[in-house]
Amino acid sequence: MLLTEKGYDAFLAENIARGNEDILMGRCHSLEEACATWQQTIQQKAAELAQLDEQHESVYG
Repeated sequence: MLLTEKGYDAFLAENIARGNEDILMGRCHSLEEACATWQQTIQQKAAELAQLDEQHESVYG
C-alpha cells in the first residue's frame, strides 16, 4: 500500500471530477486537434528560424 498525504485522496477526486466536467462541457481538445496545433507551431517556428538564418548570413556572410 502506498502512503499518501492527508487530504490527497480528496484533492485527487476533486481534480478528476473537474476534468470529467471539462470533457462533458467540451472544454478540451482531441489528440488530433492538439497534434495539428503543435505541427502548425513547429512549422511557424521553423520559418522564423530560417528567416533569422538568412538575416544572419546576409550580415555576417
